[in-house]
Amino acid sequence: MGQVAGSVAQGDLVVMRGHLKRGVFRVERILEVDGVGHVRVLSYRDGRFSIVTHDSLMACPAGIPAAGIP
Repeated sequence: MGQVAGSVAQGDLVVMRGHLKRGVFRVERILEVDGVGHVRVLSYRDGRFSIVTHDSLMACPAGIPAAGIP
């Protein structure tokens, strides 16, 4: 699937803005919920899926461990 506003694309590694301790997520799907762009992400920390708005994510900076910051 292509990119969505906010430069989030399927397969990207991302982190949640302001929540680096949650670790790294992989973008699984780009969704639209009630006309708003959402993203289904997979957590490398606990293997759970979450659905969040695409603007709550940012590209994963270098050095962020997959399991989160200790």
